Amino acid sequence: IYDFDQTITTIHLYHELNYAGTDQLKSLKKMKDKRLIEIFGGKDRIKALNGHFSTLMSNGVDIGIISYGYVDVIKQALTRMDLFKYFDGAPIIGTDSAELDDVFGSKAQCIVNQFQKESPNYTPKQIAFVDDDSTNISEAKEFCQTVLIQPRKGMNNDHMATIEQLAGIALKK
Repeated sequence: IYDFDQTITTIHLYHELNYAGTDQLKSLKKMKDKRLIEIFGGKDRIKALNGHFSTLMSNGVDIGIISYGYVDVIKQALTRMDLFKYFDGAPIIGTDSAELDDVFGSKAQCIVNQFQKESPNYTPKQIAFVDDDSTNISEAKEFCQTVLIQPRKGMNNDHMATIEQLAGIALKK
């Protein structure tokens, strides 16, 4: 389960769009692809994200997003960067989602409700939560495996390798 801003992206898209205006979806639509590519860390990093998500998918790993961003903005940004194909049909929970609202914004409690209560076939060892916020990670540690993204500039290759290892995927040498 991934956070979005500064985890999948390298720059905080939510804040970037807030500076651009009041309607985030309209601001995103006006944003040039070149700038959005920069927010995702550049073409090479987008290629690495594609490889990472593809590896997870081809190994039967379910993925999803829990973010304080808006669901439609996340979907649109992923679509424009050709990454939504990995999340199509997956849970994408945002600040405008009832699932996060019901738990007063606690990502950890959202994980418990959505992935352990709703899907009891997931054990804490089968769930990995990836976030750049140490508070969110601390709260989630008792419910699942965690990966803290530091520095807060998006997942790097080492983070992606760690996530793949947690998912039981052997590293290719």
